[in-house]
Amino acid sequence: METRYPANEKFQDCLQRIMETRSLSSAQLAVILGHKSKTTLLRILQGTAGLRALGNVYKELCSCEELQLTEQEAERLRTAYDMELWGADTYRARTEMLRLLRKPDNRSVATNLLCSDGSEIALETFFSRFVPPETDGEIPVTRMDILMLSGCYPSVMLTMAGLLHRMEQRLHIRQLFMLNGDTARITRMIRNILPTLGYHTYEAYSVSQSDIITDPAYSGTGTGKAIAVRAETEAGEIREFQILLKSETEGVLLEAPGIWNHWHQFTAMYFQSAAPMKATIPEIRDYVSLLEYYADTERNREMLIYKADVCFYNIHTEILLHAVSDALQENASKEMEAYIGQMLPKLRSIQEKRFQNIVNKRQHTHWIASSAALYRFARTGIQDDHFFAMRPFTLEERHRIFRHLLEQVQNNPYFHLYLMREEDEDSFVNLEATLFVGQGLQLTSYHTDYCLENGWTETMLSEEAFCSLYREFYMEELLPHHTLPAENTTALLEDILRILREEIDKKA
Repeated sequence: METRYPANEKFQDCLQRIMETRSLSSAQLAVILGHKSKTTLLRILQGTAGLRALGNVYKELCSCEELQLTEQEAERLRTAYDMELWGADTYRARTEMLRLLRKPDNRSVATNLLCSDGSEIALETFFSRFVPPETDGEIPVTRMDILMLSGCYPSVMLTMAGLLHRMEQRLHIRQLFMLNGDTARITRMIRNILPTLGYHTYEAYSVSQSDIITDPAYSGTGTGKAIAVRAETEAGEIREFQILLKSETEGVLLEAPGIWNHWHQFTAMYFQSAAPMKATIPEIRDYVSLLEYYADTERNREMLIYKADVCFYNIHTEILLHAVSDALQENASKEMEAYIGQMLPKLRSIQEKRFQNIVNKRQHTHWIASSAALYRFARTGIQDDHFFAMRPFTLEERHRIFRHLLEQVQNNPYFHLYLMREEDEDSFVNLEATLFVGQGLQLTSYHTDYCLENGWTETMLSEEAFCSLYREFYMEELLPHHTLPAENTTALLEDILRILREEIDKKA
């Protein structure tokens, strides 16, 4: 899917431009494409052809060596064909989903706020007065609460993510979104709030447009962008602010006692009927609860996985637990060793259920992985999300893990492993995402170590329209256009097994 060209350009106009550039008549082009007559091309040029005819001609144009389409022509043609195929709304939604998975440009946009005395202050500077940007510096605020009505501009959400990182449990953010059935807009919102989603103290809720369209706070575009702030200092002083955003770069700031209660009471009725955009995940205080959560979520459910390297449930139970017990003996404190040691029997039981679920369930598992990341894991024995209390996997263990994967690919009709195209590996976001069909899309921080004390968390996006779009996008866009043919998967696994076997033989 390409997004650089106008989404309102018709397929017939693209075809007409290609013909004019090469001084071709419809009859001449028909001959080049091997058509018996020019009738089909004329119908396309007149805008009366059906989708099947459009699709056939689109494929013929793209594969025709004699035409020598430029890269720009091919991309314009594809955009126009996708528009015809999906319609404007679906095309916009899929485009936003692709942007969600692409690496952000990390642009820095200053949001300048006009104060009541006529001065200006940047949003980031305003918050830094209460929460210094240096993570090891003193934070003079004992607690801060933020209430957001939409306002999910990318730069604003990056600022919020910085606050959440620095303040940890001392900051609580609740954000209320208005949804109007536009899945492209929903996807864009989720893309913007990705930096904050992984924090337990960030909550996102949604209400329908019909519930608030007549509300004065949502006048104009119906997407009121207001931020209320309540900060409590170490001295016990309470300060309250209201920020109204005109755009991503402009807003006004007002400090007024009582303004927090005003916004809190105003939004209370909406939060009562609002739907959480993040599913409620039970508080996980130990690793038995963590594995039970995973096992219950995965059980006999279709899964669409976007993860660079090996998943835990693809690793034999004894291999996984052996790596844990070895690490505990070598590095862990006596307290940690006793803690994990007491849980090992139950951890073994739950991990075996997870492993057998993938092997034996009659629901499909689709997994997009990175060739580079799989080779890296084969070389190091360390996953991108390696458990902190677990040693790297040995050569023999890695060989067994990849042998199991190859067996699954070859013999399990419900297990599908796809390799991302090389040109996409550096452009797609570092994000682990699993859609549990019927439940939600789970996001895991890249390079997490699952240390509960370090604030590890899961995010489950449960907004129904977004999850439906993600599944459609995964199956109809990611798989056919951004992954390699199935034979490449088999070849890679066989190559990794060969390399590992050679290394094992050298050490023998």
